[in-house]
Amino acid sequence: MTLAEELVLSRNQLLQQISSGDVMNAENVGQRIDLITSELQGTIMLTRMQPIGNVFGKFPRVVRDLSSKLNKEIDLTIVGKDVELDKTIIESINALLTHLVRNSVDHGIELPEDRKRLGKPSRGIVTLKAYHAAGQVVIETIDDGKGLDGEVLAEAAINKGLITPEQAQLMSEKEKVKRSDIEELGGKRVVQYRGGSLSLIAVDDVAMVQPIADNDDLLVIVFNIASQIIGLLAIGPIDAMEISVSVDESTLKQHGIMGSTIIDGETTMPVDIYEVVGTLFPEWFEDQEIYEVEEEGGSTPTILIAEDSNFFRTQVKNYMKESGYDVLAGEDGALTWELLQEHADEVTMVVTDIEVPNMNGLELTETIRRDPRFKDLPIIALTTLAGDEDVAKGKAVGIDEYHIKLDKEKLMASVHHYAKQVH
Repeated sequence: MTLAEELVLSRNQLLQQISSGDVMNAENVGQRIDLITSELQGTIMLTRMQPIGNVFGKFPRVVRDLSSKLNKEIDLTIVGKDVELDKTIIESINALLTHLVRNSVDHGIELPEDRKRLGKPSRGIVTLKAYHAAGQVVIETIDDGKGLDGEVLAEAAINKGLITPEQAQLMSEKEKVKRSDIEELGGKRVVQYRGGSLSLIAVDDVAMVQPIADNDDLLVIVFNIASQIIGLLAIGPIDAMEISVSVDESTLKQHGIMGSTIIDGETTMPVDIYEVVGTLFPEWFEDQEIYEVEEEGGSTPTILIAEDSNFFRTQVKNYMKESGYDVLAGEDGALTWELLQEHADEVTMVVTDIEVPNMNGLELTETIRRDPRFKDLPIIALTTLAGDEDVAKGKAVGIDEYHIKLDKEKLMASVHHYAKQVH
């Protein structure tokens, strides 16, 4: 008997039990219907599953044709072609996989003469691999070429206006290390880095989180904080994505952890790298600039923040308060404008997100600049939109500076600069 027939039969039984008022048997039939529908759903889902080999199968020809065109010698190895995925997912990743494989052939693998000069076999290898890990299907493209040049990528991003030269300098670096490369010196973990020693830290040094898996291959993410270089131990990321999430700032909040959020059904804890470093190396922040009222009877500068995200608003408020400033905050542009009018004699500067509701950051700036009282009021844009076009729009309406969200050190340097000018 098929599941569909079982479902019809159970439905008829349920109608009979309801008509006769037999509640107990009706509940039993209801549970049976629940089991059948769950099994039916699973069966339907299975019919949508297809082996990823259906999309992998085209890549031998793609690699062969492109390598011939580029005068390269490349073999393609495919692993895990029987791994199954939903049909819609396979269709959606087709173009993405093609792009990744072409990148490996075009930019990753060197020319045969260059490979020989580096002591490599003249034939390069590109591996396309699918496997199950942590309840997910992971797809990897791997090549034995030279890899991508970070400096060339940064230069291209700058030329296209995607980032500024200053942002390129601040970008974190990622280094691969073997666990055997890590040394214990003076009670600290260190690894050799660019001719010197790099101190290594881990999130579990300060937070109650699961320690890093005992893998031999680790990543070190290099940060420049408080004019010091520090390396954060990590394992390879499962995914990189840009999404909008709501952060719970209380339930799992602890030293080094900003809170928690749900991503793809999994609890995820954002790391506060400043707090991790500040907890382990408090002496690095002893010279941190804090605003102090110099004259008797002087007032503490007040910063007005426009930010609709409670998470970012709290973070920025904490930055300001730690540095000795008073803070006012609005959840949208219109409310911020009202606060500015109410506290016109107190507000020293405005820090606004660009994408705020009811009056975005550009509109808020235009409104502020139209009022003669605020024509010289410093306005800083704190946002994720910092391309050349975005900066030009901001400058046109009167924004003084742009800063990337959570770049604490650059933001506070700018705030101190304007506070000293005004007071």
